[in-house]
Amino acid sequence: MSTAEPRTFTAYQAFFKKTLGEVKGKMLKNIKAGEKWGSANQNAAVKEVGARWRSLSDAQKAKFAGSKLTTVPKATGKRKRAQAEKKAKKPRKLSAYNLFVRERSSQLQSLESADRMKKIGGEWKTLSERKKQEYQGRADEHNAKQPAVVEEEAPAKGKKAKRASSEPRALSAYQAFFKATLSEVKGKMLTKKKSGDKWGVTDQNAAVKEVGARWRKMSDAQKQKFAGSKQQTAPSGSGAAANKRKAKV
Repeated sequence: MSTAEPRTFTAYQAFFKKTLGEVKGKMLKNIKAGEKWGSANQNAAVKEVGARWRSLSDAQKAKFAGSKLTTVPKATGKRKRAQAEKKAKKPRKLSAYNLFVRERSSQLQSLESADRMKKIGGEWKTLSERKKQEYQGRADEHNAKQPAVVEEEAPAKGKKAKRASSEPRALSAYQAFFKATLSEVKGKMLTKKKSGDKWGVTDQNAAVKEVGARWRKMSDAQKQKFAGSKQQTAPSGSGAAANKRKAKV
């Protein structure tokens, strides 16, 4: 494991570190009440430190040579990779609009980025509800294949997270169809598996693909029957789930 080691400063670096605080302190006394320390003040302070350094004799400058400061070394090798993995974002949930933007962006590469997004946004606003529903179905199908997608971003620091509630959550037509059909498809596939074979990722993907194929074969009238369905969601930390967690402790 890397440890912090003293790093040797140049004479000017050592002088700068020692003098900047003093210069800044004097300047802060001259700032009017209510005014904040800004970039202009910082630049003036740095300029003053430089002027003081240039006024020193070589003998005075030499006194600052060889100063050391303990610093934390930069991350390298395994440590650097571990930090990069920690910062890596989990895949986000794909929305109907995200999918639409992806498709149209690839078709409008001749436009500048700002013009392209402006055009795509305008097209989405005028898109029919039927078309938007199709994009939503495809987005839901994509998300169903991604078990690690993040539903919502974590609340920012200082903000309280929304309390989970057991109020019914409205599902899209495809989500309702998916929920009603997946177990049936999975059940039929399980009956065909050999004894001892386990249900794996390949099986799950095949089941999701079959649900999607069934959805695409349906007429608009058939799909509409699933619109407006709601799902009861239980708040985290309550009911059977909470009891189950307590039992594990």
